[in-house]
Amino acid sequence: MTTVDDTAPHWPRQQLQAWVDEFLAGDIALDGTVAVIDQEEPGNLSLVVVHLAHAPASMYMQPGADDSSWKITLTSRADDLTLDPDRMTALGDEVAAVGQLCTFLQRRASGAAAF
Repeated sequence: MTTVDDTAPHWPRQQLQAWVDEFLAGDIALDGTVAVIDQEEPGNLSLVVVHLAHAPASMYMQPGADDSSWKITLTSRADDLTLDPDRMTALGDEVAAVGQLCTFLQRRASGAAAF
């Protein structure tokens, strides 16, 4: 298992992408754009990022200090966001789908050996 500062497990970018692809091929619709990216700073590892379709924001997910504890971060916004009821419902559905993706990744990771 490879870790960052001996705390966070890491899966190869290709493995994360395969899990994302498997999730997206399933029955849960996720309207945003999903990408597996490498962080820019040395020592930082891959993240799964979702650029939301129904709000100008992104969410990213990565494993926590142990492989069974994944976390999602919603990036900050400088401005208020006002939506009509239909768009707010669509945003809620999208955020719920991101949560389901993170749960899926967490379950996959708990059954796979990190490197």
